[in-house]
Amino acid sequence: MKSFSASYNINITFFLDISKTSFYNIIMNKTRSIINIIFILISNVYLSAVNVNVNFLSYEVENGLSSNRTSCCTQDSYGYIWIGTRDGLNKFDGYTFEIFRRQENDTTSLLSNWITTISLNSDSILHIGTNKGIQKFDYSKKTFHAIPAFNDILCKKVLFDSQNHLFALTDKGHLLEYDEITKELISINPPNMEIQTFDISDQDKIYAASNNNDLFIYDIKKESFELIRNHSIKNITIVKIDSKNQRLNYWDNQQGLHF
Repeated sequence: MKSFSASYNINITFFLDISKTSFYNIIMNKTRSIINIIFILISNVYLSAVNVNVNFLSYEVENGLSSNRTSCCTQDSYGYIWIGTRDGLNKFDGYTFEIFRRQENDTTSLLSNWITTISLNSDSILHIGTNKGIQKFDYSKKTFHAIPAFNDILCKKVLFDSQNHLFALTDKGHLLEYDEITKELISINPPNMEIQTFDISDQDKIYAASNNNDLFIYDIKKESFELIRNHSIKNITIVKIDSKNQRLNYWDNQQGLHF
């Protein structure tokens, strides 16, 4: 386990025991192919306060991680950290890693070791995306169960609205809604658009960025689109809704973070 230092404009306290704290932020350093997990407590202060040193803890294969090629990370309702890699799924309790991999001839194991996305619905059911489809995780049996409609579909991102409807973004730029009743997939892409990334607000509106450098809003309840054209915004890779302040934040590869 390696330690790094950085300078931030904020007062920060670190904890390693995840049973006693919550995460404010999780930073994944893809350049070094490692996971940097920051345990932070913040009390209504801005990042322009005072300069302090911040320590980073880095976990790699030598510390028990299944692979240094990480792709996604989330925390479940029990406090465990789930980390997806190119070689298996990792469950981290703050001390050790439990690794899940595909087992030949076992239909309740992972569809593939290449984990692309991890997401929780409001019922705290963990959904695992791989390059071969999406599965639900059974905590009591430690087994995985595939959603057949997504067989052999690589999903980059999976999110849920307030009614627990599942929305998935594929590597082909298709934004899909899974119909629990018919067990079928519904495409909600605007005409002639590929979707780069998306997020869902508390008001059940999808904010998405397209390959045409456009931002658009899809109202899930009304099934209607609102297109926001701004060709000065290029290569948007991250869209995030600030539900508390009712604000759209996004990141593009040229100008950085927009509020």
